[in-house]
Amino acid sequence: MGILSRFSEYQVGKQKLIDYRRGHNDNEFVEQVITKNLTEKKQYEDLIQRIKIDLKRQIKATILTTHTTRRPIHSTGRHHKKSV
Repeated sequence: MGILSRFSEYQVGKQKLIDYRRGHNDNEFVEQVITKNLTEKKQYEDLIQRIKIDLKRQIKATILTTHTTRRPIHSTGRHHKKSV
């Protein structure tokens, strides 16, 4: 199961854990679930960090590409025509 699928099930699992904890005294099971959830939370945070870094890189590349492909503008506000 992918990380995004697990993320969509996280809130449901959290509520089930709360309900289970109210009706049972099996703290070992509860601790296992909490440990598993912490591991998955760390994976979500890592994924978000990688997405953030990649988006910044893409935005920076787009800005650099945009600025280097424009023709210079003279003080008259017109684009400078390249000599042929």
